[in-house]
Amino acid sequence: MVDQIIGDFHRLRFLALVGALLFFLFNSEPINKKAFLIFLIAVIYSIVLYAYLLKKPEKRDFGYKVSFWLDCLLLTALIYYTGLGHSLFYFGYVLLVAIHTFYYGPQFGLLTATVSTAMYFIVCYLDPEVKWFDFLFKAGFLFVMVIGVAVVYWENYRLKKLYLEEISKLRDLTAKTQKIAQIQDLKELADFGLKMAVNISGALAGIVWVLDERRKNLHPIAVFGIEKKDLPWVLPAEILSSLISAENCEAIITGESFTKLTFEKNYQKVYTVCLAGKEQRIGFLNLYGNGEFKNLDYLTIFCGYLASQMSIVRLYEQSKELCFSITQALVMAIEAKDSYTAGHSLRVTAIAEKIGKKLGFSLERLEKLRKAALLHDIGKIGISEKILNKPGKLLPEEYREIQNHPGIGVEIIKPIEQMQDIIEIIYHHHEWYDGTGYPARLKGEEIPLEARVLAVADAFEAMTSDRSYRKALTKEEAIAEIIKQKGKQFDPQVVEAFLEVVKEVGG
Repeated sequence: MVDQIIGDFHRLRFLALVGALLFFLFNSEPINKKAFLIFLIAVIYSIVLYAYLLKKPEKRDFGYKVSFWLDCLLLTALIYYTGLGHSLFYFGYVLLVAIHTFYYGPQFGLLTATVSTAMYFIVCYLDPEVKWFDFLFKAGFLFVMVIGVAVVYWENYRLKKLYLEEISKLRDLTAKTQKIAQIQDLKELADFGLKMAVNISGALAGIVWVLDERRKNLHPIAVFGIEKKDLPWVLPAEILSSLISAENCEAIITGESFTKLTFEKNYQKVYTVCLAGKEQRIGFLNLYGNGEFKNLDYLTIFCGYLASQMSIVRLYEQSKELCFSITQALVMAIEAKDSYTAGHSLRVTAIAEKIGKKLGFSLERLEKLRKAALLHDIGKIGISEKILNKPGKLLPEEYREIQNHPGIGVEIIKPIEQMQDIIEIIYHHHEWYDGTGYPARLKGEEIPLEARVLAVADAFEAMTSDRSYRKALTKEEAIAEIIKQKGKQFDPQVVEAFLEVVKEVGG
C-alpha cells in the first residue's frame, strides 16, 4: 500500500510538470523568464525528492510535508508571474487539494485548501484588476473540492478496510485449515473444529454429533460450553437423514435445531451445520448463541473443509482397525495350534500398551507398539512344533533354533509396507539391557524403547501363563522376578512404569 501511494504521488507530480511545460510551450504570450525559472526549480526539486524517497522510503512523511509547502510556494510564485488572479496555474491549487484529500483524508485536504486560499488571496490582493467575486468563487471551489473528494476518500477507505478484513479472515481460515490437516485423531479433530467454529461464528456453545454406522445412532464427540450431563448419550440416526440425504452430501446451514434438547431453550439462536464428506455422512455440528452469528459464509467454507478432513481421518481409522483386525486374526490362527500360547499376543499387547502410556508415548507411538506386540512372535510359525511344545528343557541346538524366530518374523513382515516401522521392535524384543540377549546383543539405549517395553510385557505374560515345560508363576513371583532382572534383562525405566501399571490394576 505504501509503495502504491509513493508511486501515485510521483506519477501525478510528473503529469503536473508535463502540463506546466506544455503551458509554457504552447502559450501564445511570450515566456516569462522568472516563471520558467520557477518551473525549472520545481523540476529539479521534484527529481531530488524522488531520488531521496527512493533511497529512504521510511522518510516518506517528512518528504511529503516538505513537498506540500514547496508546492504551495512555487505554485503561488508561478501564479504571480503568469497573470496573477487570471493565471491558469490556479488549477494547480485544485490538483493539490484533490491529491492531498484523496490520499491523506479530509482534514489534510482542508488544510491544503486553507493554505492555498491564503496564498491565492495574497496574489489577488496584489492584482489591481482583481474581481473579488471571482476570488470568492475560486476559493469556495477549493473547499467544495475537498467535500467532493472526501466522499470518494471515505468510500475508498471503507472498501480498503473491508478488503483488509476479508484478507485477514482468509488468512485466518487458511491457518485453521492447515492446522486441521495435521490432526489424525477424530476426537481431537472434532474438538479443534468445534472451537474454531465457535470462534468464527461468535457462538456461545456447540456440539459435534458423529454418526456411528454400526450402531445406527449419533453420539456427541466434542462439546463446548455445555455440561455433558445435559446431553443424551445418543440420538437416533434419523435426525441426520432429515438434514442430509445420501444423494446430497453437501455442507449446509439451517436456522433451527433438529435435536429439540431441553437445554436449547437457554439460547435464542441455534444453527445446525451438516458435516458430510464425499459420499460419506459424518454427522452435524450445532452452534448456540443469543445474538446473530457472524461470518456464516466463512463458517460454511470451514465446516466443509472440516467435514472432508473428518471423512479422511475416519477412513484412515477404519483402515487401521481393519489392518489390526486382520493382524489379530492371523495371530490367533498361529496361536491356535498351541493351547499354551493361545491369547498370549493379545495379553502382551494390553500390558505393553499400558506401559507405553505410563512412559508418555504419543498415539502414533502407541499404535506402533500395539502392532509390534501383536506380531512379536509371528516368527514362531517357522519353528518346529516339537520344539515349541517340548515339555522338558531344550537342547542347545533347539534353543538356537528358537532364537531364530525374531529374524523369521522380520522376513515375514518385511514385504508389508505398513509394517516397516515395527521391524526393529520385533527383531530386538529379546535383547537384554546388559547386552547378553539375542539376536544382535544390543545394550541399553541401543535397544529401541518399544522393544524394551515389549520385553517386560512378554516376560511377565509368559511367566504368569502355563507352558508345556512348567506351571505358571503367581503374579507376585513374576513381579519379583521382573524386579530382580531390573538393570540386567530389563530397562529400569520400563520396569518402574510396569510396576505403576501393576499397582493400578491391583496386581
